[in-house]
Amino acid sequence: MVLTVALVLIALSVPEIWTISAPVIITPHSENITAVDGTDNFIPCRAIGDPKPDIRWFKRRHMNDTDEPIADSSESRRYLIKDEGLLIAPVDGTKDEGIYTCVRSNHLGSANATAFLDIIVRTQILHPPQDTKVILSSTANLRCAVRYDHSIPISIQWFFNEKPINTEASSRVHVLPDGTLSIEQARNTDVGVYTCRVSSSAGNDSKSARLFVLELPHPSTSVKAELNFDAGFVNVSWTPPFDGNSPIIKYIVQKRIVENEDESLTDLSQDNDHGWSVAVANISAPQTFVLINNLRPATTYQFRVKAVNLVGEGQPSLPSVPPITLPAQPPSAPPSNVVGAARSSTAITIQWQAPTSAHNGHLLGYIVRYKLAGYSETPWFGKNITNPAQLSFILDDLIVWQNYEIQVGAYNEMGIGSYSPSIYVRTKEGKPASAPTKVSAEAINSTAIRINWHSPDPQLINGINQGYKVRAFSNGVMAKELVVSPHPLPDKMETAYLTDLEPFTEYSISITCFTSAGDGPSNDPPIRVTTKQDLPGEVTDFRFWNILDSSVEIGWGRPIKINGLLLGYTLQYYVNASSVDQWKLLNFSESVRETKIIDLKPQTAYTFEIYAWTEIGKGPVKSSTIKTSIPPVLPQPPTRLAISNIGAFSVVIQFTPGFNGNATINKWIVEALVPQSKNANWTAIYETENQTQTDAIFVKNLKPYTDYRLRLIPFNVVGRSILPSEPSRPFQTLQAAPSQPPLNVTLRSLTPESIKVKWTPLPRESWYGNPRGYNITWHESHDTAFNRSLKWHFHTDLNFPSYTITGLEKITNYSIQIFAVNDVGSSSGSRIVSEKTAETASVDVDEEPTIVENESLSKVLIKRAKLPFYFQSWFVTGLACLMIILIILFTAGLCVYNTTYKYKQELKKSRSQNGLSEEEFGFEDGMENPYASGLELRNNAVSSNYRRNNGALNTGLAMAATKSPPRPAPGSLTYSDDEEDTKDINLYGSNSDSVTEKPSELSSSGPDSESDREDDMAAVNHFVNHYANVNDTLRKGQPSWKKHAHPYVVKPPEANGISSRSTPSATGPPPPSYNMAVAVTAADESELDCLSVNLNGGRIIVNNAVGSRAGVIPGFSSFV
Repeated sequence: MVLTVALVLIALSVPEIWTISAPVIITPHSENITAVDGTDNFIPCRAIGDPKPDIRWFKRRHMNDTDEPIADSSESRRYLIKDEGLLIAPVDGTKDEGIYTCVRSNHLGSANATAFLDIIVRTQILHPPQDTKVILSSTANLRCAVRYDHSIPISIQWFFNEKPINTEASSRVHVLPDGTLSIEQARNTDVGVYTCRVSSSAGNDSKSARLFVLELPHPSTSVKAELNFDAGFVNVSWTPPFDGNSPIIKYIVQKRIVENEDESLTDLSQDNDHGWSVAVANISAPQTFVLINNLRPATTYQFRVKAVNLVGEGQPSLPSVPPITLPAQPPSAPPSNVVGAARSSTAITIQWQAPTSAHNGHLLGYIVRYKLAGYSETPWFGKNITNPAQLSFILDDLIVWQNYEIQVGAYNEMGIGSYSPSIYVRTKEGKPASAPTKVSAEAINSTAIRINWHSPDPQLINGINQGYKVRAFSNGVMAKELVVSPHPLPDKMETAYLTDLEPFTEYSISITCFTSAGDGPSNDPPIRVTTKQDLPGEVTDFRFWNILDSSVEIGWGRPIKINGLLLGYTLQYYVNASSVDQWKLLNFSESVRETKIIDLKPQTAYTFEIYAWTEIGKGPVKSSTIKTSIPPVLPQPPTRLAISNIGAFSVVIQFTPGFNGNATINKWIVEALVPQSKNANWTAIYETENQTQTDAIFVKNLKPYTDYRLRLIPFNVVGRSILPSEPSRPFQTLQAAPSQPPLNVTLRSLTPESIKVKWTPLPRESWYGNPRGYNITWHESHDTAFNRSLKWHFHTDLNFPSYTITGLEKITNYSIQIFAVNDVGSSSGSRIVSEKTAETASVDVDEEPTIVENESLSKVLIKRAKLPFYFQSWFVTGLACLMIILIILFTAGLCVYNTTYKYKQELKKSRSQNGLSEEEFGFEDGMENPYASGLELRNNAVSSNYRRNNGALNTGLAMAATKSPPRPAPGSLTYSDDEEDTKDINLYGSNSDSVTEKPSELSSSGPDSESDREDDMAAVNHFVNHYANVNDTLRKGQPSWKKHAHPYVVKPPEANGISSRSTPSATGPPPPSYNMAVAVTAADESELDCLSVNLNGGRIIVNNAVGSRAGVIPGFSSFV
């Protein structure tokens, strides 16, 4: 553009040469011009020529567009064309971009030049920052949206109070990509003016805005509370605090009750809201004091103030000091929630709640006062309740059915306060105290009586007259009762009609007035009246006997209901199909019950009719047909039964009648056989009398969709046929809709979106057809009948009566109903059951099996939902077995421990009593051997017996101390603590298997022999040492007794009781075997060979020498 201006100036400085010539443009013919939006653009077109060429400008937007003269365009006013050809074009956005062509021409010719104009968007702030108010610690955003040409780089810089903002120096201040300044956790130091400056080659711009930080108002100061004793209020004043850059809109004064003086001095925390409540909630901002009343007398208070601005409530001030104590007064508030109810016709129960915290001190009791409501002149009656904890009272001895006004007041040491608002309670109704008056009755026909009466005295009704009970008694039994509403108008005669009574019957009429409390007295005496006569009933027991060729005997009985004075009977008879004039009629008195007809024709069918008479007329006719000469007999059943018109509940049986037994068939019984029933027996299902059609019966009471076979049984005057008819062909009734819906519908919410539905399957006999399934419908419970969105599911699995509805709304009530559906239709709906979907999921565990019986199956199916493993039987059984094993092991361990302990204690006791050392017992370190825990020396059975029986045993042993005594068989030794004082020790048996030792057989030496005592002691030592060393021997594989070259053999005892020693011989008995119940492993067998140990059924068989003694191993069955 600068170049263009220079060329124009040069062209203007060139002197004009006045020659005739065609135009020549002296400015550049083609030039690209860049202009900024919003400025004026100058496009030169300087030309020379004679005559002076004229000027025309053209514009087109694109290369392919046609040139449009600017002077003819709609925007020609925007352009200015100078005489020298200069075009001044104001730039207004990109619409001025395009190709501009200048044409200079005269009559000698023309010339043109082209310029390309490109518009650059001016850089400016399109959305400048605005004054902003933010709350303390929140984020402030100052917007600075810039409009610029993206081909030109720009620079955005923010300033705070004219100082550049360094965003890198603060982690709270950021400039967002769109130029917005974000200040996080704004605080009071951020308050000020913020300026956004934008600079570029297309222009510069800047905008400023102010930031305000708002905060809660500060606590008020100088809070004072002053008591006005005369007016009974407290004046609370304060000094306004800092408003937090937001005007204070109101103040809140809080109060609290101070229980003791120390609490008011120690608890001065501003953040503690315990016990504080609002005293005055809305105090205008300019006001700095408030008068507070409605405080509880005899109570100590403290006050504090809160200021409120647009941000919220500020911190409370410090409580007022010192606390203010109000003087005591009578209760300022009455008891609340006073209610009453009639307890009886003369008593009212009153209940109330104690006054609120404003009861002004310690309550001493209550005053309940009452009087008749509506009677202004009646006085108040009061009841004093001295127990302040009692909150109810019964007012008794009141007037029946009267309205009472009741008030309750509380009192303290200063007096009684105000009474509660009046409540009005009416005592209950009482029973009427008087009977209806002016009672009269008359019979208007044979079954109705009209009764008239007047109501009792209104003052004696004792309540609201609910009506009258009219009763009729016959023979002391109430036959009829009628409840009659009272007449709307008082003093009017009441009238009632008793109908459906028995004819010609005397009734006693009583009338009772009643209220809600009960019946009053009835009229005394009752009114007696007899209904009028009526026609008699049908005669009974109409029978025939001695039917001959010309005579027959007839009998009958009185009607069940005579309904009047019975005058007599009329009997008429005639030949069947004869005219009326041939009928014969006989009249009988009331006392006649039978007669004989002798003018009959042989072999003729006669019809006999009989009826009774009263003064009103004749009763119904009873008839029967017989044939003379042939007495009636039992009928024969019909034949050729055919089934037609089969329906769901009925069918028609057509048949060929059988022999009627010379009498009319007066009754049919239809029996049915249902093959698929559990008890397939013939059962009577239908009975018909006075059947008019003789060859067909319409049978009812059948069940739909059931297989039947029917048969008939006829009856005449003699009785039923001996045999029923032959059964009909099998047939099946038609289907019908199920007779009932599913029962016991239960719901359970499993998840927030599902409900499980369970029901009792429909029994087979209730389907009434081929079952198809169950139609389950549901909808939201709040839906009305007009906008109900009903959803349904058809459940076809008849063996699994449950379904889970999914896709439901959370925490919503749903109503669910189930229909049974077969091939014909659906049943009625089940009872509607509602359930709300759960908030959380629940576990669905079927604790009981569901039994489903389907008629299409021959067995009952049992389905059970899969249970978690910890509910399954294998897990429970295994856990129980494991617990039993652990208990057994624990018990065995205790027993072993106790046995070992007892074993050691008894050994120590035995050693101390006998004065023997451990060496004499021969114990070694092997006592800790595992086998040792299973062995025990019974001190009571061995050591004690040896010591106590010294007279028998010591004198009986005649062996040297170095010789081992004979070894008894363990099976012959019986050790018992209970018998140790009464039984001796058996040392020798009577046979080879068991050597029994008896003290009487052992020795004849004196009991005080010293040698005997030595032998006795040696025997005891050897006996104990041997078995004390068994454990160690089993452990070390060494015998605890000495091996002899010639083992001793036990012989039968001799006469003196002393056994002899000898070498083995062919005739000698074999060494005895002893069973020791000691468990050993297979590895120990090799170590026990030297002991002649053999394993036999889990026991150790030890073949010992005679010189060794068998020990006692308690705890094993072989030694018990």
